[in-house]
Formats: sequence, C-alpha cells, structure tokens
Amino acid sequence: MTDPTLSADRELAERREDERGKVTAIWVLYLVALFTGLTLVIGAVLAYVFRGNAPDWLRDHYDKQIAIFWWGVFWVVVGTLTIPVFGIGVVILGLSWLWVLIRSVQGLTRVNEGRAFRK
Repeated sequence: MTDPTLSADRELAERREDERGKVTAIWVLYLVALFTGLTLVIGAVLAYVFRGNAPDWLRDHYDKQIAIFWWGVFWVVVGTLTIPVFGIGVVILGLSWLWVLIRSVQGLTRVNEGRAFRK
C-alpha cells in the first residue's frame, strides 16, 4: 500500500520540475532569438500564458521575460530608427543584443539554482 503523503510529495515535485522546465524553455527561446528574432515573440507569448498559475518565484521569471521582450522591442525600434544618425543605431542594436544575452544567461542560471530572478 502506498503512502498518500509520499504520492502527494512526488506529484508536487513533478509539478515543480514541469514549471521549471517551462521557464527554462523560454530562456532558451530568448537565447535562440539572438540569432533568429522570432523565438523572442514565441517566448513572450508563452510567458504571458504560463505566468498566471506559477508559484511566486517562477512568476518573477515570467515577469522578467515579458519585461525583457518589451524593452528589447523598444531598443530595436530605437536602434533601427537611429541607424541613419551617424550609425548610432548600430551601437544601440549591438548593446540591446548583448543585454538580452546577459539577462537570458542570468535567468537560466537562477532558475537552475531554484531562485527567483530578482533574488
């Protein structure tokens, strides 16, 4: 006969790993987006979909992923519009690319450690 406490603990652990897997997959989509662009949109949509039922520490990751998406869109627009101004837009685009890279690696590291993004 199985202990219901062990079964509930196992189910909770599996749910936690499933949630971590979703957040991790979105961070990976963000890294792939550095070379394709499209997966950033897919990742942001998934973050919006999954954040509602997520535990607080993972909701923080989803919120950060959404913020990175919108800031990334903003800086790509600004960079693109300012390319004719002495090429300053190229610098802005390069810095925004680097910023998404750094934030995505930070997110992956923190989710693998089981920490919220901000902590």
